[in-house]
Amino acid sequence: DSINTRVSEEETNTSMAGMSVYTMVLVVWQSMRCTPVQAKSKTGNAFMMMGLFVLPMIPIIMLVVQNCISLASLVSIKGGILDLVENIDKADEVASCISRLQEERSLLAYYLNK
Repeated sequence: DSINTRVSEEETNTSMAGMSVYTMVLVVWQSMRCTPVQAKSKTGNAFMMMGLFVLPMIPIIMLVVQNCISLASLVSIKGGILDLVENIDKADEVASCISRLQEERSLLAYYLNK
């Protein structure tokens, strides 16, 4: 009689929070294959090792994707801010030029009235 780690019907119906990672992987594997997984077989061991390596990576990958999306939005916002600063600098140059022209005009009017 070989040891067969089959997940019982009542264990499948319980909440996933109460299950161990090993049991959750078995449930997923059985639902995909529709056959029981033997923990002592090479396929069962390989699947368990793959599951134990992949499961911790899922939250890490999600965080990396979230950070990439945040970075992309921040880069686009910074680009908009840089354009705004450039436009403000141009407007400041125009304002100073107009101010100098007005000053020159007032000096010319002063000398003509003398």
